[in-house]
Amino acid sequence: MKIWQSTNSEDWERSGLDDYLLYDRWRTLPAFYVLAGYHYDAEQDHEGNVNIKYALNDRVPIAIQKGFDDFDSFDSDEYTEAVKEASSMKKNFNRLYRFWMNNQCWSESQSPKVVIEWALSKHIHPAWLDWAIESGLYTPKHEAAQPAQIITENTLDDTGCVELLCIDPESLGRREQQLEIVLAVIAALKFEPLQIPDTGKAAIKQACLTRPRLFTDSAFGHAWKSGVKAGLFKLANHEKYSS
Repeated sequence: MKIWQSTNSEDWERSGLDDYLLYDRWRTLPAFYVLAGYHYDAEQDHEGNVNIKYALNDRVPIAIQKGFDDFDSFDSDEYTEAVKEASSMKKNFNRLYRFWMNNQCWSESQSPKVVIEWALSKHIHPAWLDWAIESGLYTPKHEAAQPAQIITENTLDDTGCVELLCIDPESLGRREQQLEIVLAVIAALKFEPLQIPDTGKAAIKQACLTRPRLFTDSAFGHAWKSGVKAGLFKLANHEKYSS
């Protein structure tokens, strides 16, 4: 199994990638670093190569270093996959750089969303993209073009599903949409936002998951943490569980 796949959210959460995706604008070379799987502040050597130590997923350089340091006992499959990943990162960075060199209209900096969509148009899919979507840090262009759906108070039917209204998709970002839905479900279930019973979170999650365009299990978890941190809602016994 590849140990750094995008489904391993802990790797991307640990990397600091979430902060990079919240930047207002990415400068050109740092943008290509991030798209290829390196840190925003990575550096090139005199031959134009990026050292693998700058990999967003720190398991890649660790696995490669193990292969050099302890050749007799290291995991050969892990090492092989790490080398493949490092090679893919280098290849993608070089491709992005060549595309940019042939683009006379590229600005000095662009928003992360514009840069990601540009890379996708070149058939380069960042390894972290699925995690970013689930975490509410990036909304795919085809989803953003669809009417955003927000629930209103008292709109849970007998099955626990959510009756929705359509709003302007440009008025809220993905995370804001998720938080609005959570708050509306809380109201529909007649919970006090800051005094939600212990069993209430599961009921809220069940209702939110009826909207798969915005929620998966992990996306709900990220939205819940964000809302608690912002003081929008929490369990009545939040301190008990967080201690």
